[in-house]
Amino acid sequence: MTYLTRLDLAVSAVFERVFRLRRRYQPVDIARLLVRTVKRSERRTLQTTYVANSYRVEASREDLGRLEPIQAEILADLEQVVRDYVERQGLVMVGPLHLSLEISPALGPGQVRIQARFTDQE
Repeated sequence: MTYLTRLDLAVSAVFERVFRLRRRYQPVDIARLLVRTVKRSERRTLQTTYVANSYRVEASREDLGRLEPIQAEILADLEQVVRDYVERQGLVMVGPLHLSLEISPALGPGQVRIQARFTDQE
């Protein structure tokens, strides 16, 4: 990851913490966090940069409940965001993309956590 990319990640993380103020997340906010998580998962070799291919998006029951009627469409959109970013940046995934939305009892309204993993399982 370049210095400017790391700086961008740090500044945007601080900005989000300061201005979040317990608001409800929208799918576009989740997409931004997802792209940031893809960036953070980069692993470089001499010729290739790999990124995680399995992402678990966790949010509160309240936040995911609001998205439930259109959850399939949101998942498809988020997957496309990741695919487009990976393609534009010339990155490689070690297996097929897997993305899930999960309820986390540990998170309150307005909180989102994304876990990234490298997995070769389908």
